[in-house]
Amino acid sequence: HRARLAEQRWAFFAALAPAVEAAVQALRGSGRDANVLVLGGVGVSAAVAARAGASVTVWEQQESVAGVLRGVIEANGVSDRALVIAGREGSQLQPQVRRADIVVLEGLEPDGVLGCGALEQLQRVAAMRMAARGGAPG
Repeated sequence: HRARLAEQRWAFFAALAPAVEAAVQALRGSGRDANVLVLGGVGVSAAVAARAGASVTVWEQQESVAGVLRGVIEANGVSDRALVIAGREGSQLQPQVRRADIVVLEGLEPDGVLGCGALEQLQRVAAMRMAARGGAPG
């Protein structure tokens, strides 16, 4: 069972990375800056997006994991384009949420969608974006 879950996790990242890169390249190709907000994860999306030229913010709820993410970002040489913010509330995220063109939910995993807090994070981001637009979705 654990081996199958590990396979699913790696397949997820293998599919997610090119999708994130393509989305960033599409924005940049149209002459726009790409601002990416990544919710959780292991740093794959953040590194890929930053290498593709995006400005990246990663929101990780757990400080210990955020420290690891900072190391991943530094090891990938993209610390000049990527910022990690830690904390459950995410109140310091307001500017990044407002300007995000792409929101990536990397924190999803096949065996822990409901337990890892990723859906709550996404709900908070959606609420912040709606509030920034005066209650209008988008």
